[in-house]
Amino acid sequence: MSSMRRKKAQVQIGETVGVIMFFTLIMIITLVFIVKQNAGNQEKARVQKVNELLTTLARTIQTMNELRCSKLSTETLGCLDLEKIKAFNDELQHNDFALSYYKNIFGFSKIDVSIVYAYDPVQENNYTIYNVTGNLTDSLYFAMPIQVYDPIAHKNMLGMLEIEYYINR
Repeated sequence: MSSMRRKKAQVQIGETVGVIMFFTLIMIITLVFIVKQNAGNQEKARVQKVNELLTTLARTIQTMNELRCSKLSTETLGCLDLEKIKAFNDELQHNDFALSYYKNIFGFSKIDVSIVYAYDPVQENNYTIYNVTGNLTDSLYFAMPIQVYDPIAHKNMLGMLEIEYYINR
């Protein structure tokens, strides 16, 4: 009779161990699923945050008095002055204080304006506004059309504001 009880007890212990192992396996699978889901959500949130940053950066560039078009003291939204772009880049190349100031605004990025319509084949059609990339290689790209005014030729042109924002991965 005691061997019968032992076998019954061993079967009950085996059942208990089996149930514990089953629930442990279910919990591990659930935990792995939740961690993967959370990582995917974090990556989506990160990409959305960077996209918002790039959009804000583009708006900032459009509204900067240092670059905006102005005719007879009237400033035009969504328009960049070609001569101001050239002067701005030249100032950043020769003035470390200005470069450090704008580095706080633009971070590690390369910001260009490319003339795509009404360009002059003799003149340069790509202009760099800002270029500080550090040693970073991973970047996100954002482009939007923008009006470019050449005050010397008194000509409006269509350009692309191109932002390449460098990130640490």
